[in-house]
Amino acid sequence: MRVIAVHNNDKNKMLVKSLLVLSCVVFGSRTVLAQQTPADSAQASVSSSAVIEEVIVSARRTQESQQDVPIAVTTMNSDVLQRESIGTLQDLQGRVPSLIMSTGGQQRNTEAPTLRGQGGTYGGGSGVAQYYAEVPLPADTTESNVGGPGKFFDIADIQILKGAQGTLFGKNTTGGALLLTPNKPNENFSIDVGVESGNYHLNGYEVVVNLPLLSETLMLRLGAKYQDRDGFTEDVANGTRYDDRHYKTYRFGLLWRPTDRLENYLLAYDTESRTNGTGTVIKAARPELLNALIIAQGGLSPLPILPAEAQPGCLAWDALLTMENSRCGQLYPEEQSQRDNRHVELSADPTDFTATGAVINTLTYEFTDSLSLRYIASYSYLEHQYRWDTDGSRAEWTEFVTSDDDRQTDITVHTEELQLQGLVLDGNMEFSTGLYYEIQKPDGPEGTQIRALYNDISVDWEIEKESYAAYAQSTYNLAHVAEGLDRWEITAGVRKTYDRVEGESVFVQSIFGVPSEPALLDGELRDSAITWTLGVDYKGDHSLLYAKVSRGYKVGGFTITAANPDNAQYESEYVFNYEIGNKLDFSVGEVPIRLNTAAYYTDYTDMQRHGVDVFVDSSNTSVAPRLGAAVFNAGEASIAGVEMEATIIPLPRLMLLIAYSYTDAQYDEYFLKNGSSLPVPSCTGEHVGQGEMVDLSCMPFLYTPEHQYSVTAIYDVVQSIDWGNVSASLTWAWTDENYTSATTLPETEPGAWLDPIGLLTASLSWDNMFNQDLSLQLFGTNLLDKEYIMSNQNVWNTLGYRTVTYGEPRMFGARLSYHWGSQ
Repeated sequence: MRVIAVHNNDKNKMLVKSLLVLSCVVFGSRTVLAQQTPADSAQASVSSSAVIEEVIVSARRTQESQQDVPIAVTTMNSDVLQRESIGTLQDLQGRVPSLIMSTGGQQRNTEAPTLRGQGGTYGGGSGVAQYYAEVPLPADTTESNVGGPGKFFDIADIQILKGAQGTLFGKNTTGGALLLTPNKPNENFSIDVGVESGNYHLNGYEVVVNLPLLSETLMLRLGAKYQDRDGFTEDVANGTRYDDRHYKTYRFGLLWRPTDRLENYLLAYDTESRTNGTGTVIKAARPELLNALIIAQGGLSPLPILPAEAQPGCLAWDALLTMENSRCGQLYPEEQSQRDNRHVELSADPTDFTATGAVINTLTYEFTDSLSLRYIASYSYLEHQYRWDTDGSRAEWTEFVTSDDDRQTDITVHTEELQLQGLVLDGNMEFSTGLYYEIQKPDGPEGTQIRALYNDISVDWEIEKESYAAYAQSTYNLAHVAEGLDRWEITAGVRKTYDRVEGESVFVQSIFGVPSEPALLDGELRDSAITWTLGVDYKGDHSLLYAKVSRGYKVGGFTITAANPDNAQYESEYVFNYEIGNKLDFSVGEVPIRLNTAAYYTDYTDMQRHGVDVFVDSSNTSVAPRLGAAVFNAGEASIAGVEMEATIIPLPRLMLLIAYSYTDAQYDEYFLKNGSSLPVPSCTGEHVGQGEMVDLSCMPFLYTPEHQYSVTAIYDVVQSIDWGNVSASLTWAWTDENYTSATTLPETEPGAWLDPIGLLTASLSWDNMFNQDLSLQLFGTNLLDKEYIMSNQNVWNTLGYRTVTYGEPRMFGARLSYHWGSQ
């Protein structure tokens, strides 16, 4: 095996390569601008009827033009989301530079974003925080799921901020942040009603009512959405259709403006989802590992010479568990191979239930036109219960079997934030400073039950998380220093965060129905971190050039499923992010173009990775090892990349949107204990036994495809007062091959590489039909009906099988909506 060594020179090459590419884009584009005289620019703006609209974002916790913000940010408003049929975070796959949406090897409904190589860790936190109305969405205790479905209902936009956002948004934003902005009540009376229908018996409706109760003083906005769709994976034994959708969500918003300077916005939502769970598909079985796992329960090792099917473990598996000649599990992938991938036979009675909601209150008082105070308080809750057949077969191999009355997650989260914003020094310094508090507590018993081979594992836990922070950030215009420097600004910010994580769990493992002594785990992590940002930017007439460096962190915690008490806690991880970028608005002839580019380099330390945790308790009478999983601080990495987004209007009725990213990521150091019952290869070329440290530094980096791009064409087919407006949209989104295993080398983990995939989406929209407030949209996703794997379990070395989850097939349908009242 080839050993890959990464040195500082390699890191420098990664950074230099990224910066050179960006420099070509930046200065090449600036040359085009420089060649236009003021008269040329004026002529272009007069003769061309096409205009690229201004985009307003809140990336710095205040409203400003996206082109003036020295942050790489992608924004999609409600019109874009509807046109592109984006209703979940998974639908963003391939459309946003450097963003990968995956399940993290978990259930289909799990939405685990990875941004610039920073993502979630199973059993730990996410590196990309999700905010709704400026408040973090509640997250699962162990899974990577955040919030629930319906997050995109009646929102103004979604903003994807790239790079560490540790000053204004705090912890767990090492890769960036996703900001969801719901529509506020306004002073216009309106009622919007929409219905949708499609294949797989898709049906749904939504209603939004906006009422000005007291003119511009008191405004109410109410909304409800329901969606139901059959699953596209059918169980051949009982007809259950997995991978379905069934949820409802309700929204309440009340905006009160008693004076010109005082505003209070009260927001509440409640969502419930109940589906038939995930249709996992088994692909292969590994008899030799299955045998080793079974006989290890008696403290034994595999016998020499004998084939796996004749080993004691495999014989016991068939005689006592499967009650048939499964040839140590090989029968089940053979059965599945006789069916297509949309038909399975599962055990465990899969299901997935989520209930979540929140009450958020934002009070704003403007002391003057240049000084305001905001107080944001929230209460949210999240319940999650699921059963999941992880082996994807009719055998009771490995599956989550939690009952309907139990919950894997049952938490409440309370947050408070006091923020002061303003302008000082004759308007040359803009600042934002504040205090933040967050506490997460269990709201009921939490736990899970797992059936694995002859083991029945029960884990019950309680985790409490608390966080305090103080922050300040300001942007200083150098015009205050000297004349002629009014185009230059310096941004500096710092945040100090204190974290406390307390947890305890009870771990009971029953072997052949005989329970072991309960293993009690408890721990407390107290930590603090300073995160900061420092940058400089230059504003031209139609451009912004910026450079910045920032530090972010993802908090450590308590691993409830650890087998070894020494592995119950893990420490925080950190990133240093270096970035330069350019935002340009210019014209080539009469063609307006917007080109935003960025290049970055991330230094990643104390990296958190989830791994198998096997422990033999010498104080326990059982000789069987305790089976669990834990989060480890396992190494360091370097990530560099280039991102580009362009908007081009080559014809008055045609708009092109192009997005691209290149990522070069590698581990500098990565060591993890082998949790497999068999030896595994290391990057040193040696095979390492169970419990020994494995060098994984030559492994491909997790969830970082080298290339991603998307191209969207939008054409206004008809523009008529009498007939209405008809527009067509076509999007091709492509993602390079993508490595999905966090702990195993490619040659030992079949299916860990996901193949490159390109998906075609289209829509045809008819607005203001016959000069009425009636709209019709025809839509289709995955129009080429590509059958592709979106997730691989990656348990070939730990549980002895390979299972996958497939992406959605071709979906199509129609939406009809009607609007009453003012626009």
